[in-house]
Amino acid sequence: MTLPLVNGTRTAVDLATPDALRVFGDRPALYDGSWVSYAELADMVSRNVCLLGPEPTVVAVPERRDAATVAWIAAALGGGHVLLMHDERGDEILRTYQPAHRVRDGRLSHTGAPTPVHPELSLLLTTSGTTGSPKLVRLSAEGIDANAQAIAQYLELCPDDRTITTLPLSYCFGLSLLTSHLRVGAGVVLTDLSVVDDCFWDLAASTGVSTLAGVPYTFDLLQRAGFQGRETLPTVRRVLQ
Repeated sequence: MTLPLVNGTRTAVDLATPDALRVFGDRPALYDGSWVSYAELADMVSRNVCLLGPEPTVVAVPERRDAATVAWIAAALGGGHVLLMHDERGDEILRTYQPAHRVRDGRLSHTGAPTPVHPELSLLLTTSGTTGSPKLVRLSAEGIDANAQAIAQYLELCPDDRTITTLPLSYCFGLSLLTSHLRVGAGVVLTDLSVVDDCFWDLAASTGVSTLAGVPYTFDLLQRAGFQGRETLPTVRRVLQ
């Protein structure tokens, strides 16, 4: 697959390209009711890349924790486009920036003519908006790849590792868990379940989750839920904050 170039600069995030994902073959990539292999994910991403077209543009993807959403995230990043992640408060941002492409219920819609994007721009990620309206932070393809690689090396992630989505994918920590695990061919269990839900722990145990991540509030909930490390989740190897 030929990746788009702008002014001679590659804009694709290497870890998210179909070719990079396909390297891991039949290894489990995403759990969304059942396991989706890396080869299957690569096919999904490749189809989405074709739908997005060769001209780099902004692609708005809403926060959902399912395989279809991850395939659009990877297609935008790996196809040389600019991914605009947003949560349920994204209407104001979408009205302001008017991205040329939007994903709704897993399907792509064209909302306007593509506008030129900076050759190094790959991701627009919202801030928390705690003190006002959410702002957008600009990240480069090189920065995303470097971040995922650094996390994977520091945590010594390997293909046998599996994490679970305790955090939104539109949040920087949640998204970095996805990219760092995809970087090494590890698995990601996709769920909206809360850590205080018994079904969350049944899912985590049955899928062999080894990496558990959270923010301070998550750990308040874990304490309330009676989390006891490996007594609760025998496969856990690391807990991240």
